[in-house]
Amino acid sequence: VIAMGRQTHPMFRVVTQNRSFDISPLQGTTIEEDLRQRDFTVNALAYETLSGKIIDVAHGLQDVEDRQIRQVANTCFQADPLRLLRAFRIAAQLGFQIEAETLKTIRDKAHLVLISAAERIRSELFGILKAPGTREWLQVMADTGILFNILPEMKAMRGCLQNRYHAFDVFDHTLQTIHHMEVLTTRELGGKSAHGSWAVNMDGSRQARLKLAALLHDVGKPLSRQRTMDGRVRFTGHASIGSRMVAETGERLRFSRNEIEYVSKMVQYHLRPLFMFNARQKKTLTQRSINRFFMKTHAVTIDILLLSLADKRAKQGDAQATEPDYEPFVMALIHRYNVAFRPSLETPPLISGHDLIHYLHLTPSPLFKQILARTRELQLAGQITTRKAALKFAADVIADNPPLKLDIGNRFL
Repeated sequence: VIAMGRQTHPMFRVVTQNRSFDISPLQGTTIEEDLRQRDFTVNALAYETLSGKIIDVAHGLQDVEDRQIRQVANTCFQADPLRLLRAFRIAAQLGFQIEAETLKTIRDKAHLVLISAAERIRSELFGILKAPGTREWLQVMADTGILFNILPEMKAMRGCLQNRYHAFDVFDHTLQTIHHMEVLTTRELGGKSAHGSWAVNMDGSRQARLKLAALLHDVGKPLSRQRTMDGRVRFTGHASIGSRMVAETGERLRFSRNEIEYVSKMVQYHLRPLFMFNARQKKTLTQRSINRFFMKTHAVTIDILLLSLADKRAKQGDAQATEPDYEPFVMALIHRYNVAFRPSLETPPLISGHDLIHYLHLTPSPLFKQILARTRELQLAGQITTRKAALKFAADVIADNPPLKLDIGNRFL
């Protein structure tokens, strides 16, 4: 028996060999009064252990049969405004629908959700993202207004028109991206493709984070939208703007530090695979550029490639309309990362900051990271294979870049 809850509302968890039971005091003088204070009818059922009788004061059994989420009373959302969001999470997880009158009440009271603690909002949001059919539920949440109450950054995405390469405004494109992400990480998971290696470690939590990145990947577009003199629409810098906005969103909703860093990086680099594809089409893509992308995105590389693929599919709403060479290109990058790049990371760097100090006589500075990163890029590309060559390259980098000389003086000589 484990004591839980607060002093004013004690709870106990009884743990047996293969089950656990949470026990809390009655809210009211009888079990019937308690059940009438629950959120939804499917949660307002009690089982009398001695007689085997089910106590159903709100017709919850009928709603289970009808597969619908219905409020117990019109006051249930005032009692706990988080229930406004919980309705969508429970419906999504069970594959139920929200009853029409309950949905109307949610629409009328959507603004109350912000009274809830940020941590609780985050938990319910992730529950929705883990469930199947996320696109449809987010659409309903947007129509009720509750989505824009918890993520006000997304409101400007509705009606934000894009260029000729997109069939949808930014918001509808985002929902399409989430749909294609769900397809990529479920129906196509573990398929016969030799590149289905992203299936490794794909669980509900990772899929939820991928959907969250898809939800926010274009959040910077409304702020960066520009129309050129010839009438074309551009979103210059929207990935960087969006990455900063995501960090602020994560802080507000009490995301973990790891979640904030993950989604920010996903948003920051989601366009990079497309840039590399365009470079390949122009025959200017180098192995060094690919390795640089892998180094900067290491640990989330495959997830960024999946986001890029879902994003590309969602532009026209039809996967068949995607540039035919793009998907094989992304799959080849996934294969190259897994087979060639990731194993190469086990090879230690040829030089370190210690070498820059003792052999090139540099004083520690932020420039160390830049020099070592460029040296490592060439090592992983196979263009530098010895420690001597790495030191020479580092010295050449310093000698050939006046700004570096200015920052570190002549101490590199």
